Amino acid sequence: MSRKRDRRDVQRFVDQAKLLLSSSRTLRDIYELSTSRHANEKACIYFDEDGKKQSYTYADYKSRCYYLARHLSIALGGIPAGSIVALKLRNCPTWPLLFWAILMVGHPVLLIDAKLPHDNTANLLRQSQAKAIVVNEEEAYAIPFIPRQ
Repeated sequence: MSRKRDRRDVQRFVDQAKLLLSSSRTLRDIYELSTSRHANEKACIYFDEDGKKQSYTYADYKSRCYYLARHLSIALGGIPAGSIVALKLRNCPTWPLLFWAILMVGHPVLLIDAKLPHDNTANLLRQSQAKAIVVNEEEAYAIPFIPRQ
């Protein structure tokens, strides 16, 4: 019985995804809709901080995202809009916020596995022609990098 329910859930997700792809909605529309519709609910982001369980409401999540976008727009000010910006972070509460913030600033995001060695990352950056990278590392790259802790 649970397999049937699981299949129905998967099919419902696939059907909704098809509807979304056939619409004129952008990622910005999706972000605005989901953060506005659920403003006072807990977000899907739950994490431990100093041994205590934490979570963000969608309203708080949205506020933090806009805050990061403002700061990123300054940090990425010399990079033309539409240029690729890489994101290479370990899983953390800031990861999805930075993903959306980079998009808000007007850059496509190249997602890079945080465990990928430096040389491989540098190769990906060259191949993709990324113009900046947001990283957990302190080792420099040939392009501007924004270290995040």
